[in-house]
Amino acid sequence: MQVTRLYTNGDGRSAFEDLQIALERVQVEQFPGQKAEQSARLPAPSAMILNETDAGHQYDWHNAPKKQWVITLQGEIEVQLRDGTARRFAAGSVLLADDLTGSGHATKVVSKEAWRCAFLPFE
Repeated sequence: MQVTRLYTNGDGRSAFEDLQIALERVQVEQFPGQKAEQSARLPAPSAMILNETDAGHQYDWHNAPKKQWVITLQGEIEVQLRDGTARRFAAGSVLLADDLTGSGHATKVVSKEAWRCAFLPFE
């Protein structure tokens, strides 16, 4: 499964990196005879933050407040870097926000509907 990591590179600039999370075919314990594809355990929080941001809203330049998974549930955002590079994240996408220092990024809700997401901060 592909996940995008937003991180601070060696030059102190926010950058994107594509990560491939390996999935393994496993037996689902609760449902004998059924199998699913699952990853190994990933870092996870003790709490989750649900967020809804209005269509058209733009967050100015900022860094991730904590290392966190950002899972888009509805709508679409565009994350822009200082060098002009931008990526869009629609419903079902997973972003690992890890640019805690450096130049930061800007985020804009580009869908006509509100952007709903789950923030899952972790250490």
